[in-house]
Amino acid sequence: MQRLLSTLLAAAVISAAPLAACAAEPVTDANGILRFAYGDAAAPTINCAPFFVCDITLEPGESIQNVAVGDSVRWILSPATSGNAGDTPHILIKPTDVNLTTNLIVTTNRRSYSLNLHSVKTNPMLHVGFYYPQNLAQAFPTPAPSPSPSPVADAAVTAASLDFRYVATGERKILPAHAFNDGKHTYLQFAAQLSQMPIVLEVGPNGDQLINYRVKDTTTYVIDGVPDRVALVVGSGKGQERATIWRKV
Repeated sequence: MQRLLSTLLAAAVISAAPLAACAAEPVTDANGILRFAYGDAAAPTINCAPFFVCDITLEPGESIQNVAVGDSVRWILSPATSGNAGDTPHILIKPTDVNLTTNLIVTTNRRSYSLNLHSVKTNPMLHVGFYYPQNLAQAFPTPAPSPSPSPVADAAVTAASLDFRYVATGERKILPAHAFNDGKHTYLQFAAQLSQMPIVLEVGPNGDQLINYRVKDTTTYVIDGVPDRVALVVGSGKGQERATIWRKV
């Protein structure tokens, strides 16, 4: 199977260069929420401003157990909920002045969040949330070993199921070397191990949306389903790097 895949991958025509080192950058979803990757090595920094409320949204179904802020005098925190069942917790934050820095620890029934808070004059992060790569990875359980089919039967089934009809444009540094699908998942394979991890988003009529995916063997993105168009994104704002991969119908 592995030898057959290697042969098929050699026919792909998308080229790429190795990526530069950087932690995962936050991404803005279709609802305007700036989402950080939960579990990143560095605690995210949330910029807030006086006279504005910063809204930190947690995962639906989470229950806040404890909240601790380093400076409880100059930072005002309030709890809130949303959703029809009120099952999405929020933490509302307001600094009383600019150039204040502190930290925030939030524990829930599912995980613990560690955040840095900084007060600025302009451009506060008004709506912040998280996405959870661990949850995405758990959506792809490792299958139980099965008897190896004969090489002839394996080649016939696999060759018929793989679709390499993909085109890519955008930032060359974050283009995959190969792109294909097997009818159930889409695979983006890079030529070398990634040190800078782009975010994968589905590109739809309403803009970019989060999509389930995981990284396998450090060089392959496995995307749930067969979306027509996806984007690889590194960074945000003016410095954002972006590549788009779409399936030819």
